Amino acid sequence: MKNSILLVALSILVCGCETYRHTEPQAVLIELRGTPGLKFHGTYSIDGKEQAVCGTIPMDIETDGRKFYSIFRKEGDGALTVILNKNCQLYGEATSVTENGGVQAKISPGEVFDLTSVTGF
Repeated sequence: MKNSILLVALSILVCGCETYRHTEPQAVLIELRGTPGLKFHGTYSIDGKEQAVCGTIPMDIETDGRKFYSIFRKEGDGALTVILNKNCQLYGEATSVTENGGVQAKISPGEVFDLTSVTGF
């Protein structure tokens, strides 16, 4: 009986810590690379707070949050690569070289992740 109670208490403690860990904000680094000097614009959203951004390649954006979404579009000929790092670990990258192309990325709690090239938007 005591062993069962201890096992249940330990399970709750471990599961509770695991749940807490995934709800903490995560450090996110967005690296925009590709053709040097290529202009781009886009938006990114962290936990529902949207931020517009525009500039030239290369550019880095550092932020933190639980839920992340971004879409960047290149302006002109060249390559746009978005490299996404979470907690100092490479999460993925995608490149767009098509005319009017861009890159879309999202991270959701529970490690749902998507990073894709998009065209014609």
